[in-house]
Amino acid sequence: MIDFTRTLDPQASLARAFHLVPPDGADRPLWQGLVELAWDQDDSALAGRTLAPEVVGACGVARGDVVVRAAGEAVERYALRPLPADRAAWPELPGERLDFAAPGAGLGAPGAPVAAYYPARRLSDGARVLVPAGLVDYPAEEHPGFDPSPSGAASGDGLDMALRAALLEVIERDAVLVAWARRLALPRVDLDGSLRGAPNGPGWRRLAAALRVARDGGVEPVLARIPTGVPGVFCAVGVVLDEHEGRPLAAVGCNAAGDWGTTLAGALQEALQIRSLLRLTQRAHPDVPAPELVTGDVERARYFADRPGADAAAAWCAGFTGPEPVGGETPPGPPGVRQLVEGLAGQGVQPLAVELTHRLPPELRAMGWAAVKVVPVGLQPLRMDERAAFGWNLTRLESAPRRTGFEALDRGGPAWAPHPLI
Repeated sequence: MIDFTRTLDPQASLARAFHLVPPDGADRPLWQGLVELAWDQDDSALAGRTLAPEVVGACGVARGDVVVRAAGEAVERYALRPLPADRAAWPELPGERLDFAAPGAGLGAPGAPVAAYYPARRLSDGARVLVPAGLVDYPAEEHPGFDPSPSGAASGDGLDMALRAALLEVIERDAVLVAWARRLALPRVDLDGSLRGAPNGPGWRRLAAALRVARDGGVEPVLARIPTGVPGVFCAVGVVLDEHEGRPLAAVGCNAAGDWGTTLAGALQEALQIRSLLRLTQRAHPDVPAPELVTGDVERARYFADRPGADAAAAWCAGFTGPEPVGGETPPGPPGVRQLVEGLAGQGVQPLAVELTHRLPPELRAMGWAAVKVVPVGLQPLRMDERAAFGWNLTRLESAPRRTGFEALDRGGPAWAPHPLI
């Protein structure tokens, strides 16, 4: 049985330290849980950085929820770092090899060298497919031609729970990135109207609490819904436009889940979490202009902690329609892995799953923790480095208005502004 407190204890070999910090004013309006992973590294590696791959965490309105989500984030991030044996080249492994540069994929540069392959399972039919290590490991600097990211990694109490969370994440990232790239005219959510008609569920209670936190901090969040095309999956994006010490910022969060309350609460909590990060970024770089080129999370945070990013997010929000309420009834139950896979297959999407549980410390495996990375074949992947010529699923972008039913306000291509997902 999983024990979240013991998971974060340094004796479990996952975390070097865990800090649970209570809310404290406008800069930190939510509970915050930060985990420093027990990776081998120079003790000075974290000095002066506002973002680092070896530090993960979660924020939220409830202390217990933050501990649970921080533990899950730490387990999944830990599992993305390869073991020495994982780095071996396995050219002799039998099985189909993923065509990562195929049209409708955009997962790597054509002809990119592959030093190692990992075995994956195609979820629609169970077939074995070999995927490049550059689509799995993170952080990773030794995979030219790929754009490593933590997106699609998830953990849970058993493989089925981890798979479900990973699938929801790649569905969410695809929906938001495509909507941003095409500047879809999304329908804005009437939060007060939605809450008035909402059932008494935990997600709706968290949404009400997060909305109070936002308004008490002097901001009015903008939330909009994005169709996913997967039955039973609701997706939303949350945007917080703010100004701190004379500098504008735009914080964007998103979530996909099996009910509207959980979805909206998750998107808003994440936007508020990013808002705190962007304020910290502004203090760390008080006189440094926004970067012209975004190559990772640090530059992305600097971009959206300054006027260019804030203006881009405001322009997107200005094209939203509505507002209109959502919800009002309780769904029959959250979608399972099979339902998610079938819903994606109906769109021609064939995700692959790489099991990473073997990378976890023995005590975590004994508790029941599992970890997996889903490679989103057929979906729009998360982009980290905006310099990459690959990384756009042009088929997915082109079909967005038809699939969602919403007008695309940007018709000139996917690179009108760096995306806001940090």
